[in-house]
Formats: sequence, C-alpha cells, structure tokens
Amino acid sequence: MTLRGLLVPVVLLSCAGCGDDGEPAAGSETSGAQTTGAATGEAASAADGSSGGAEGCAALEQTCVAAVGSVRTAITFDGVDHPAVAYGDDAGVQVRRWSGDAWQTLGDARPDRDLFGNGLGLFVVADALHLVSVDASAGIHIERYDGTAWADVDGSPWSIPGTSGVFAHATARDGVLWVVASGAGGIDPFHARRYDGAELTALTEADGAAPGLFAASPRIAAAAGGAVAVAYTIPAGLAIASNVAGTTQWTLGTQTTDGQYWDYGAFAWSADGGVVARARPDTHTLTAVRGDGTVWAPLGDPDGVIDTASDAGVIGDPAIVVDGAERPVVVYAFYAGATDVVTRARRWDGSAWTALPEGESTLAPGFAPATVSAAVSGNTLGVVSTRRDDASTSYLRFESFTLP
Repeated sequence: MTLRGLLVPVVLLSCAGCGDDGEPAAGSETSGAQTTGAATGEAASAADGSSGGAEGCAALEQTCVAAVGSVRTAITFDGVDHPAVAYGDDAGVQVRRWSGDAWQTLGDARPDRDLFGNGLGLFVVADALHLVSVDASAGIHIERYDGTAWADVDGSPWSIPGTSGVFAHATARDGVLWVVASGAGGIDPFHARRYDGAELTALTEADGAAPGLFAASPRIAAAAGGAVAVAYTIPAGLAIASNVAGTTQWTLGTQTTDGQYWDYGAFAWSADGGVVARARPDTHTLTAVRGDGTVWAPLGDPDGVIDTASDAGVIGDPAIVVDGAERPVVVYAFYAGATDVVTRARRWDGSAWTALPEGESTLAPGFAPATVSAAVSGNTLGVVSTRRDDASTSYLRFESFTLP
C-alpha cells in the first residue's frame, strides 16, 4: 500500500466494536480496500456509539475512538518517509508510526499531559523521534524514543518560574528542535530552548527568559542557517522577535497588526519572511500576513485572504509548513455545512494562494469543525485531521497530498 496521493484514509485508532486484537468485531466497519487494521499495542477506550458517534463514522467508513483529547495532533516523517502521529486520548499522549504495513504504537502513553494539544509536537532529531508535550503541572517535556520507550532528555522537563500555567510551541529544522513558552496569561517574558540531539540550551537570558518581552501565546519558527523567530501578541497587536543563530541575542520586532484571533493562528518562516495565517470566525475567512520584523503586510489580495466560507460556514484552525522551495503551505478544515466538510491545502506561489492539484478531501459530515496538523517530506504533504461529535467521540485520519 502506498501512502502517497490524495485521500489515503488509514486507520490510526481502535474502533467502536473492535475486538481485543484490534480487528473489527462483528457489525463494525473500517475504511476501504486501502485501509489497514487497527494499530498494534493497547487499544484506546471504545466508543459507546451514543449520539450518533459510531453511526457517523460507520457511514463514512471511518474508525472512531472515545477520547477526551485529540483536539490537537502532531505529525512528522521518520528517516524512511514513514509518517508518525502524536495525539491525546484517555491514557495520555500516544504516538503511532506507519511501518509500511500497519500503524504501530511507539512506547507507552505519556500520562498526565495536556490533552488539548498545548505544546504538542513530534520531530526527528539526531535520527530519533522526539516528542514535545506539557504535563499537568505545566512542565515542558522533550522525550526521545529509543526504539522501545520514551525518556526525557537531559534538562527535561523544565518549567517557567512563578507560573502555574504555560503556553508552549515547538518546531524543528535541519535536525534541531526549538521550543518556546510563556506563562499562560502572557504576564512574563517568553522562554526559549534549543535541542540538537545532545544538549538542551537556553536561547534566552535570566533562566531562559527573554528580557523585556511580555508575550502571550508565542509561536516559534526556524529559518535557514539556525536563526529562529517568535511571533507573539503584545497589547498593541502582533509582533515578531528574531534570534541571532546560536546566541541569546534577540531583536525585538516593532511591527504591530491586529492581534485578534491569534489563538486561531499558525506561524512559519519562509522565503517571504515570517508568515502568519489566521482563521477569523467574525468574517468567515482565512487570512495571511507577512512580517519582516519591521512591518506587516497582507500576503495575497485582497487583504491577504486565502479562503472564504459562507456566513454559515466555518474555517478551522490552520496549520502552516514550508515546502522545499521555502514557500508557505497552509492546511485547514473547511466546513460549509452538514454534508460539505473538506481538508484544503493552499500554497503561496509568489503572487497568489493557489490550491494544490489534490487539495481537497471529504471528511465527516455532522461533526464539529476539524483541526489539522501537517508535515512535509520531499514532495509529500502529510496531514492528520481530528474530528469530534457531540458525545466527545473522536477519530483521526491520515492523508497525503502531492506537492507539484
């Protein structure tokens, strides 16, 4: 089975009605001929099928799992182009990887984690998978998978002094992992760490704090050459701070723009500078702005609009990645009605946001709007979407898009 090309639904989770061995029990359904059985390892809690959860998935040939988490996911590709996915369920944060034949569970669930996805990230560093997560005590973890189990790297977990809550975000590039975090209320400076597979070091001063930056909801992105940038909200709006590669020197951005809806936003560094994509529920639009540390400008016309839904429609929180040519690619759920829910991908081509040739796929009607995560390997864009019904029954689906 190949995972390339659009609409490759693959079962990630054990389903309502599945037997102990992960195979469908009598009366249950999985997806079509290209779908494998449930992943190996312990099954997640079974859905009870109430409120149409099992019916909705069965009608779509999807597989459900009862979970209080799975609001956010993370995805990466390993060294042989196999996708790996992190998500939350009743047991904690789980990681599964496609072996070429089936989705396999990697180690035990990481317990007592933020199941709503705060700080969740999955990356390859020094030829090993690394999981970033936040625990119930606001500790930030980087854990390495050694082929059998997950274990914290030296210096992990860490926390922000004087705060009981934290907002964290992670990214990786060229085999180096970066994490940024701030107090949940944005009442203290952001803290940044760099991990290269051997050493976890602070990118900021004063116990990891960036002096003078009272930042809310920071998101970090990496540029070529080892420099990083952080987009964050300030009272006047949205700003970028950039870090000189390998030092604790931060250049504070002076630009501000409308900081609304940053909670629905994503940030990446591309050939066009820092790019922020935000879903705006007030206007039913997905928009993009570009910042260079001095000014913000809409990326695309008119007003940086990537996509627009009807007045009754919803555009889900976007994910943003860059392709091999450093062009930003935005992936998001587009919900225009009970029978029209799709995952869309749009790429900036230098003058406009263009749909990928295989840029839409049907998701489950009748569910709340989806969330997505994305990763790029070569010309393959991997996407994991998660959806939930009114009974808090969730399912995940992997699909891949070919980047031209």
